[in-house]
Amino acid sequence: MKTLKDLLLLGDPKLYQTSEAFKQSDLLKLDDWVRDLHHVMQEIRDKYQFGRAIAAPQLGIMKRLIYMNID
Repeated sequence: MKTLKDLLLLGDPKLYQTSEAFKQSDLLKLDDWVRDLHHVMQEIRDKYQFGRAIAAPQLGIMKRLIYMNID
């Protein structure tokens, strides 16, 4: 499981790469990715008291996928 330590920081070269489109074959990994995105988003909210969304590339998942927690 990914954690806050896995969050890529501004300036990381991976964040400047073009993410791939989400494909049908990615559905097998979707549950794990969403779980990771949710977990890290919750860690950010607990630590910094802000945040509503996180993009998959911020965790090194180079797909066009965004997780939003809008309560």
